[in-house]
Amino acid sequence: MLVIKNPWQGAENIEQKYLLSRNFKKSDANSQIPKIKLPVQRIVCLSTTHIAMIQFIKKTHCIVGISGTHLISDTMILNRIESGAIKDVGYEQSLNYETLLSLKPDLLMAYGVGNDFSAYLSKIKEMGIPVVLNAEYLENHPLAKAEWVKYVAAFFDCIDTANNLFYQIDSSYLHLKKYAQTFSSKPQVLAGLPWNETWYVPGGKSYAAKLIEDAGGEFLWRENHSHEAIPLNIESVIKKASNADIWINAGAANNYKEIFAVDSRLKHLKPFKTFKVYNNNKRVSKGGGNDYWENGTMLPHLILKDLICIFHGPQNGNDSLFFYKNIH
Repeated sequence: MLVIKNPWQGAENIEQKYLLSRNFKKSDANSQIPKIKLPVQRIVCLSTTHIAMIQFIKKTHCIVGISGTHLISDTMILNRIESGAIKDVGYEQSLNYETLLSLKPDLLMAYGVGNDFSAYLSKIKEMGIPVVLNAEYLENHPLAKAEWVKYVAAFFDCIDTANNLFYQIDSSYLHLKKYAQTFSSKPQVLAGLPWNETWYVPGGKSYAAKLIEDAGGEFLWRENHSHEAIPLNIESVIKKASNADIWINAGAANNYKEIFAVDSRLKHLKPFKTFKVYNNNKRVSKGGGNDYWENGTMLPHLILKDLICIFHGPQNGNDSLFFYKNIH
């Protein structure tokens, strides 16, 4: 039996249970717990992070449906979409149930935010399609996010493969974290970009804040205890970050012109003046899919490596960034 606790944002004291087996016993027939036959051969994913995990354990051929194919960045998945092997099933409340049924999936992997998701997932279950929730998005540690690959692997009956692969990621990440601690200087780091007159700064205990810390940076809002974004007025952020050393994750901006268009006052920030603005959109597909939010989930060590290079300069003559790029 597979059990996950509080698998959606806002859930409290909730458990989701699934019976997984290659061959169910007769006694299992009376169980009210959802039963999933192993290994899953056909799966529909409602998040790009789920796709990355499935690719990681080399089960890409099992993906038959995706929510939002235009947001995909991975070439292999894009080729399968183009060939018709993968269909777009739509979004949450606007899911295309006819397409979903035609795909005959063994499983649909979803995520939940608040309580609004339950209605459309209930309808999918009524159609006879098993639904499981993946809560990696709730994790605030990069390694904890990546470790959800073990959960995904359980449905494909290849947990040992996932364990071995995750061990490599874990080891690489911790090695880089230890290396970052050898630098005496810690650059002050600003993150994000205003939107609709509000700057949603990452919380001090968030995923982004943890990456900055592990890379040897000093996040300006590190004393904050929130795991979620903090809505602040632009003036207060500019005042606090006026002398920051580095600015990362500047929305979808590709150049200074796009940042300036958001708010002309941003030109007064020190990183803007010193050309120390870096964004995590180096690997974006023609359709707008950003690999940072797709495969980045399973490659936290490469994100960390990028940030170490940005914060402390290229080491051993290697200044190649994987997910990030310097914008100006």
